[in-house]
Amino acid sequence: MSLGHHSASKPNLNELQGKTILIVDDEADICNVVALMLKSRGVDSITTGTADRAVEILNERADQIAVVLLDLSVPNSSDVPAIDRLRQEHPTTPVVIMSGMITDESEMSEPTDGLIGYLRKPFRPAALYDALAQRGKMAEPTRRSRRNSGDRTSGPTRFRNI
Repeated sequence: MSLGHHSASKPNLNELQGKTILIVDDEADICNVVALMLKSRGVDSITTGTADRAVEILNERADQIAVVLLDLSVPNSSDVPAIDRLRQEHPTTPVVIMSGMITDESEMSEPTDGLIGYLRKPFRPAALYDALAQRGKMAEPTRRSRRNSGDRTSGPTRFRNI
């Protein structure tokens, strides 16, 4: 699913009103620009530069976080890749991968298991809004921690080698 194209119409982000997007990227400028893009559409955001803090924020505010925008190369103190940590701790929270390392979209399979898309950096506001609109095509996630979700430790390996 390529989300890097320009959409002819503005995607409806109304369902994100009153929710928060968690932006996880170690480049502060990217966090700030993405936060401004969201604010221009009336969507709140929280930014962080590490996977560790992202997990803490989700643990504290999972019921408020609608989507996580995750850079694949974000710093992480664990041996487990950041995307896998998020999927293990919060398997139903929708995630959009952001990466400047995605070079061949044909190698990416359709996002599954809470992964609703990916954005190739740099991306335009329209691509961001298209990616977030994909959340509206999913059923409202049930917020569960890994303690309540059963054994769901397998991660999205298709993103590991990007």
